[in-house]
Amino acid sequence: RLKEHHCDKIFGVCGDFTLSLNAVIENYESIDYIPTCGEEGSAFAADAYARINSKRGGVGACLSTFNVGTLKLLNAAACCLAERSPTVFIGGSPGQHDKSFQQQVHHCVSSTDFTQCYTSFKEFTIDCCVLDDPSTAATCIDRVLFNCCTSKKPVYIELPRDMVNVKITSRSMFHEIKISNPLQRDDAIKAVRKFLYPVYRVAILAGVEVMRYGLQEKVMTLSSNLQAPIATTLLARSCIADDSSEMYVGLYAGQVSRERARVIFEESANVLLFFGVVPCDTNFRLLQSRLLAPDAITPHSGMTVIHAIDNAVYISEKGKFAWSTTKLKFDNISLEDFLDDLIGLNIDHTKVWNLTPQPAFSFNNSIISNIDCSERLQVNYVFDMVNSFINCNDNDNDNDNGSDKQFMVFADTGDSLFGSLDMHIPRGMQDCFFSPSFYLSMGWSLPAAIGATFAKDSCDKRSIVFIGDGAYNMSGSELSTLYRSGSNAIIILLNNAGYATERPMLDGPWNDTPHINYFLFPYTMSKSFDPNVLANIDADANATEPTSPESISLLLSAAKIASSKNLKSNNSRESMVKPSEDKFVSTQCKTIQSFKNALNTASKMTDYLHFIEVILPKNGKSNALQRIAGCMGRDVFDAGGAGVRH
Repeated sequence: RLKEHHCDKIFGVCGDFTLSLNAVIENYESIDYIPTCGEEGSAFAADAYARINSKRGGVGACLSTFNVGTLKLLNAAACCLAERSPTVFIGGSPGQHDKSFQQQVHHCVSSTDFTQCYTSFKEFTIDCCVLDDPSTAATCIDRVLFNCCTSKKPVYIELPRDMVNVKITSRSMFHEIKISNPLQRDDAIKAVRKFLYPVYRVAILAGVEVMRYGLQEKVMTLSSNLQAPIATTLLARSCIADDSSEMYVGLYAGQVSRERARVIFEESANVLLFFGVVPCDTNFRLLQSRLLAPDAITPHSGMTVIHAIDNAVYISEKGKFAWSTTKLKFDNISLEDFLDDLIGLNIDHTKVWNLTPQPAFSFNNSIISNIDCSERLQVNYVFDMVNSFINCNDNDNDNDNGSDKQFMVFADTGDSLFGSLDMHIPRGMQDCFFSPSFYLSMGWSLPAAIGATFAKDSCDKRSIVFIGDGAYNMSGSELSTLYRSGSNAIIILLNNAGYATERPMLDGPWNDTPHINYFLFPYTMSKSFDPNVLANIDADANATEPTSPESISLLLSAAKIASSKNLKSNNSRESMVKPSEDKFVSTQCKTIQSFKNALNTASKMTDYLHFIEVILPKNGKSNALQRIAGCMGRDVFDAGGAGVRH
């Protein structure tokens, strides 16, 4: 059934309660088992695999052993539930033979209750089952996977180890249920129609469900029919390409939005059509959006919000936006069916907005064309240069990364996310920007790139990973999994010595991370590196600063290549290690020039994994983080008793 749902990889960490299932997977030709370093890494990889796979009805899957493994997955399950990711969590558990002993079974906290995992996952999934009865197993599997696919939310399947090889005795009795109720559809479209008369100014906000269900074309068709400006939310950042339509006004993210998008949604529109938009603070309040004021009143009382989400349609009149004050609700209507009904209305809004025609967004490379390359790196420079790397041909460095090249971007929590908000998303990158931008679980992006490596819809795309030093400390061991998978990802580690998002809220020593030369981590994966060379670092008489990262890098390079003619260094005191038999390049960058060189190398050595550690000022912030830091800081103090602001 997993294979039928376009899932041909299962990520996981084995344990004695999963070994028999591991053996079955190993002998099953259509599905591969991908071992990871940790359980949470396997879950984040499966999550990303599911996000990429979801628009064609697919799922992701991960496997872990009882309690000590599966309970580690709860955080990832919560992330999948919050952000609509159809991920199947599979847990091995004790069998009847294990439970027959009058002793506690290892990994368990009770000798009589073995339901801890099942009970816990019920809180963070849309459906769960335990496959302990061969007569109902087929029905349970079909029901759970159907709910996973139709809701785009996670599920949990528990398999006792003594049931793995037991034959199913009854065929599935589950019959797929049609989501939409025809009567509810008719009532909803009649209620909505009166708000779409040509005299109303309609604007469309596309959310994460549009991305998960693959409904971009239908949303764009409706935008064209209604001549309605359209924007996307943070969770659906690449749902629509920046250069796709003149009606696209970009990302709507409160005060972080482009001015045109902010004015349309907060001041000009009479009717807002929200499709699959999660009403969370990272879409609205934390970004200082006026669409969700504390009293749940929109900026002008004449605005109506029509919101389709979770297979229901809400209509909130006279500016009311809180669900508790919703005037009308229609259940059992799928987002796709609701869009089809709206498109079928065929209402002409050609002359309502009178918007000045503007061409679709295109990338402007002038931002970085005149930068002094000897300058130290700042956060904004990093994202501007990667933006150029993705969107432009750089003749100066012989890059060939025009808009026809396809990338996937994975941005971790923090300035890795906020700094990337202004990136230009070309047509080739539609549906290719991913981040846990609502649940905000740190350490997500690196394991997510593992999932992307194996997802069929992304096999021709190269991953770019933005991850902070704090997040890397949580999941950095998965670098070895990513390398072992043969990935050619470009990992950009933003090292600002701490938690940059927390500092503007309330700074203190709790926001500092220990000093680590992260660019050395890839050498632990090297087949040719001689660790004895580290003992001679301080004795290197030729190094200007014997203990500096530059001298370490040069010595490591010498150990790897054993030939001084192959060493690469530059006058800006940053160094790059050229690989020999190892398929990675590791770099530490402090200046604009060194980062430019690193990206240039990544553009040429496209079959290598590139690890680029970027040294940034401790208190540096992206433009987006600067704009919203004040609002986040107020929340800390409004909570009460936070102390003196630093």
